[in-house]
Amino acid sequence: MINIGQLTSQVVMALAEESNQLVGDGIAPDGGGWLSGQPNVSAFVPYGVVVFTGATLSDPALRYAEQIRSWETGWRLSSFGGSREQCDWVAALVRNALDDCIGQEFGAYRVTMAQWRSLGPMTRNDSVDPPMWSVSDTFTLRCDA
Repeated sequence: MINIGQLTSQVVMALAEESNQLVGDGIAPDGGGWLSGQPNVSAFVPYGVVVFTGATLSDPALRYAEQIRSWETGWRLSSFGGSREQCDWVAALVRNALDDCIGQEFGAYRVTMAQWRSLGPMTRNDSVDPPMWSVSDTFTLRCDA
């Protein structure tokens, strides 16, 4: 069976290393966001967050043993910045790092394809002063045994 926890750790690490940006596993990474922990007190450090959204069989087959050989895994990649420009900049860096996930091996599986599903709109969050910005994208990784 596919090990989603191990795959998630490798995706987070690959995106962070290739983009040279902070990338969190489901939550903001340490050091990301407002340096002081409070808006408008210090600088904002941009970051990304990766969340696993589910998996489906890539090639349904009649026999169970054949079904578990190939999976399409879904992901959400959110990027955050203190301005629209900063958010757009960090999103571009992390998006461009996605291809580095191809070839990652975990257990009996290997990532063989990465495909974008959607690139989300920039969203301004006015609940903090100054506002912060975010964008959420979706992609899939095909994993084959």
